[in-house]
Amino acid sequence: VSSPYADSTAKTFTRPTPTLLANGYAVVVSDWRGTGCSGGELDTSSERFPQDGYELVEWVAEQPWSDGKIGMGGASARGLGAIRYAMNNPPSLKAIAPQVFQANIYRDVTHRGGVPHYLDPIYWSIVGQPMESIAAARLKDETCIANRKQHTSESALRSFQMLPFHFDSKAMEVRSTAYQVDRVKVPTLMMQG
Repeated sequence: VSSPYADSTAKTFTRPTPTLLANGYAVVVSDWRGTGCSGGELDTSSERFPQDGYELVEWVAEQPWSDGKIGMGGASARGLGAIRYAMNNPPSLKAIAPQVFQANIYRDVTHRGGVPHYLDPIYWSIVGQPMESIAAARLKDETCIANRKQHTSESALRSFQMLPFHFDSKAMEVRSTAYQVDRVKVPTLMMQG
């Protein structure tokens, strides 16, 4: 599970973990670049994002407790992460199961139903990122706290910058997973609702 959410919410979305562990699976929860305790800047539509996923998958595959066969999945942002991480086709990634993720920046984030929608970028910059800072402070991890201070609201700014773009614009195509899904070569079970 790779996630932009604070530690406390990550636990909420990993309910299958006890069942997976009881059946011999290892479960890894990581922060996206620019979120949680991870350094850097968040940009899910950059080419750096799938490369981060490639590196994460291959790192997990090399661990002594891993059999080298990696699967990813999750709902919402975790589903987006799974499918974007699969775009660079890490050799150890064997399957993904993304659920209810934002496949198209225009339709799913900035212009739901064709109407400009400001809630997600505002929520992330005003509520989401401060909640992560509180979680980081609780850990009393100096590196984590320093990384949280480094994080900006660039993801919210990018969402606002997308508002004036037309649905069929090249800017939307470059930033939307829906236009790049053909890059994914692993078995995929997608669930939308």
